[in-house]
Amino acid sequence: MWGWDKTRELGNELAWQGMTNALRMFSPGQLNPFGQNPLEPLLYDLLDTDALCHPTAPKLFIAATDVESGQAKIFSNVEITVPVLLASCCIPMMFPAVNIGGRHYWDGGYSCNPALTPLLAPKPDVLVLIRAQPRIRKGVPNSTADIVHRLHEIAFQAPLDAELSDLPKSVRLHDISADAALAAHPLTSKMNTERDFLKRLFEAGREAAAQPVAV
Repeated sequence: MWGWDKTRELGNELAWQGMTNALRMFSPGQLNPFGQNPLEPLLYDLLDTDALCHPTAPKLFIAATDVESGQAKIFSNVEITVPVLLASCCIPMMFPAVNIGGRHYWDGGYSCNPALTPLLAPKPDVLVLIRAQPRIRKGVPNSTADIVHRLHEIAFQAPLDAELSDLPKSVRLHDISADAALAAHPLTSKMNTERDFLKRLFEAGREAAAQPVAV
């Protein structure tokens, strides 16, 4: 007899399969002709630009991918706006490219995920990397939804792997892996927005980040 977890898993699979089919048939302009993004009103409510621009604010770097050049564009504290945040997570098959200053941008993960160059500029001794997706997934995906998901994961981690291969030997890397926390979840769990599931992910992240930094 199936439990609630299996039923939810099936629901996520069906939802993602339906969305995948729709994305193959229609462009973002057809699916979303007004270019609406449900994150936009939330970000306008939450983004505190005064805090970001305060002299004591931690340095924050947000990446987006220039659609025409394919190059990464890095936005720092004073440049970060709601359109910048929307551009940084703009999946091209789901949302129209975001126009910023006459240039159009997609998700920054296609060009850098995240960009290490500005973090290495101050010549740090230690670099702490917190991964948000597993690098390794055992088994070969079979369904269309799982194949698309895994392709996105590989595409998004490739730029980071390239930068890490050129990491200066003087910098010690502390890599907080997401493999243990996330690899057991199906790829379609990204469709799961239930509070309890998100709380478990939050707690797993806190637990991983609490591990001492190797010196």
